[in-house]
Amino acid sequence: MTSGGARMSPSVVSHLPVAVHTAYSSAVVDALQTVFWWAVPITAVAFAVAWFVKEIPLRGGDTPPATPNASPAKVEIVKQRQPVEALVSE
Repeated sequence: MTSGGARMSPSVVSHLPVAVHTAYSSAVVDALQTVFWWAVPITAVAFAVAWFVKEIPLRGGDTPPATPNASPAKVEIVKQRQPVEALVSE
């Protein structure tokens, strides 16, 4: 057993006296049960909030952004980009 009993291997726990083993196991189970009971509503709220988050498209897609002041030359350059695979194979 290390300082404070924070890390006890299963073999050490199995060799504890019955009363101590029961108390230790109950404490661990109660602590984990509390963690999971708190995690369930927090996860449900996070899932519900995620439905209300506005979706913003990623930048750098295949099509250039439609901006009113974009010059035709810039749009043509964007359309002529080659995939990375084509550049590597050359």
